[in-house]
This record gives sequence, C-alpha cells and structure tokens, in this order.
Amino acid sequence: MRGVVEQRGDNQWRARVFGGREGGKVRWISRTVNGTKRQAQVALAKLVAEVEAGQALRSHATSVAEQLDRWLADITPTRSAYTVEEHRRCIEHDIKPALGDMRLDKLTARHLDSFYHDLLSRGLPPSSARRFTPSCTRRSIEP
Repeated sequence: MRGVVEQRGDNQWRARVFGGREGGKVRWISRTVNGTKRQAQVALAKLVAEVEAGQALRSHATSVAEQLDRWLADITPTRSAYTVEEHRRCIEHDIKPALGDMRLDKLTARHLDSFYHDLLSRGLPPSSARRFTPSCTRRSIEP
C-alpha cells in the first residue's frame, strides 16, 4: 500500500493513505506533520502500517455508541467489575438509545441539552443529570 506526502505550508506536511471504500465513497486517512519532509515520510510509513494492520482510527466518522464502547473497553482494566457494569448499564439503557447512532463529529450542545432535558423529564434530579453518572440511574427513571 502506498501513500503520499503533500506540503501544506512552511514545515507542515500531510501524509495521506488510501483507506478503502465505504458506501461507494473513497476513504483517505491522513495525518498532519509539523517538521521536515523526512519526518513526514516517516509518519507516512507508520500510517501505512496502521492502515494495513487495521489500526487507523476514523474518529471523525465514529458514532457516539462506538466511542462509548471503546471508552468502556479502555477503562475496564482499571475499574471494579461493579463500576464497569454500572457504566455499561447506563450507556445501554440511557445514552445509546438517545445518542448512540449519532456521528461523534455531528454531536452538538443542542443534542446534549435535549438529552439532559429528557433525563430531567423522566424524574432524574438536576444534580444527577448534570453529573450523569451510572449511580444516578439506580433510581428508576424508566421511560
């Protein structure tokens, strides 16, 4: 797999690699590198390796649900089983149904305000809605 290095400005480069097709659209994965052309070429080689290994993230196109799943996987080794299960329950019961399908780069403050308003309308106390921790959902706030 090959990629390209393009100069974007003084000592600024973009390394781009073809990442396949999704939904009929060509997907490019890129990284901006501040430094020399040689540093950009090294970054390009690393990016090519990431893409070939399937490790290059498409953070701009991930959904809220995908990001929450990643976060949960990341924190699991450092949290108690009870805490992880409470977070999972909160995510599955409240957050994913409301915001899970939304692309992360399209999430706005208005969406979050609407989500918090929904929590409040279901009987969650305002201080708990602001924190929105899994422990606050132990009180039944069934829809």
